[in-house]
Amino acid sequence: MDKERKKQLRGILFQHLDGITLCSTIATFYNKGVTEYILKNKTFSIQEILSKYECNAGYMNVSLRLLASQGWLKREIIEDGEDIEFELTDRGNIGLSHAAHYDAFNKFIPYLINIDKYLFDPDTENMGLILGFWYLFVFVSFLDRQLPI
Repeated sequence: MDKERKKQLRGILFQHLDGITLCSTIATFYNKGVTEYILKNKTFSIQEILSKYECNAGYMNVSLRLLASQGWLKREIIEDGEDIEFELTDRGNIGLSHAAHYDAFNKFIPYLINIDKYLFDPDTENMGLILGFWYLFVFVSFLDRQLPI
């Protein structure tokens, strides 16, 4: 396999992993009200988030950094280890406004591990799961068209 093909396959793999990580992060933010806060406060500091929500500072930093790595937030370190400023981007505004769908998708992740069982087992009675996967496919396709690259 040539170098370019390896790079392409690695990119697909990491997009998949980013999606799983983003999905659970956004779902958690949605359920705790963090997405609503970010959508209302386009600029904020990590200290503001930490004072408003009961959470682990390290995990919150990693979660916000993940959103920044995907282009959903701009990140500026004010004082290393103490304060970081964030600004919601247009891409982040679109993504976070669909947080409820990420929450729905997140509930299916345990089933996605064994998706072949649900799709190819003729005795499966979980048509609801299959329809749920179809919904998720349509949603992901929709987001792919909505989010600017």
